[in-house]
Parts: sequence; C-alpha cells; structure tokens
Amino acid sequence: HTLTIIIICETFISVGPYVWKTYKEAYEEVLQIGSALRALGAEPGCRVGVYGINCPQWIIAMEACAAHTLICVPLYDTLGSGAVDYIVDHAEIDFVFVQDTKIKGLLEPDSICSKRLKAIVSFTNVSKEDSIKASEIGVKTYSWLDFLHMVGLS
Repeated sequence: HTLTIIIICETFISVGPYVWKTYKEAYEEVLQIGSALRALGAEPGCRVGVYGINCPQWIIAMEACAAHTLICVPLYDTLGSGAVDYIVDHAEIDFVFVQDTKIKGLLEPDSICSKRLKAIVSFTNVSKEDSIKASEIGVKTYSWLDFLHMVGLS
C-alpha cells in the first residue's frame, strides 16, 4: 500500500489505508461511549459539546449522545476564539469531545470552558501537560480509548 499525502491547515500529514468498522462495531462503540458519559453524570437532556475536525470519533460521539438522549452541540472557532466560550456558556455544556490540538484552548485560565467543563474526552490522546493542567482546575480528561473502555456494556 502506498501512503497518501493530504494537506490540512498547511501541514503535511501522512495517512495509511482506510480502517473499516462494521455497523455492529460502531453500534457497540456508540453504546459504550454513551454509557461512559452517563457514568460521569450526564443526564438525559444534558448538552455535550463536540469540537474538532470531522473524524469517526466525531460521528460516534454524536450518535452516542442521540442513543442516550443527550443533546450534541457542535463547537466551532471560525468566528474567533471567544466563540467556543460563548457556546459552552450559553448551551450550559459540561462535557466535551475534542480534537487533541484544541484542548489547550479549553483549559486557558481566563476561559469560561476552564470553569464550566467537568470532563474533556480527546478524539485521540491527552498530553501529560494538558492532563496536569486540567487536573489542577478540576476537569477530568480522557483519551478516546480510555473513555471507550471506562464502563462495559450493560
């Protein structure tokens, strides 16, 4: 297999072959992610933010919200850095799924996010630095895989 080069925000990234999931695998992941959210205290009607580029985890997080009667709120910073704070505050978001490169911004001391959020789940991993910073302000952080395996299916 040859690698394909794609450009995202003027950065070259190598990608490998597609990785497929069956409907059953995706469904089980949706249920596990939703169950983990519920285990953290997300009640039906609770709003959950999703922040980052389109990826399989984005879709799984959105479907997990739907499966557990949680409201998925897309977060975006195209209107400036204050847009995410504004949305998190007005939508009363306590939990967020996020692209790893966006975590630092959520943890800024003067941001509403750092005061409001209870948990951040990275689409990939959480850096040690971000994990420590989050812990200091009382925000729990999880990598996607840790969150996925946090609780078993009931």
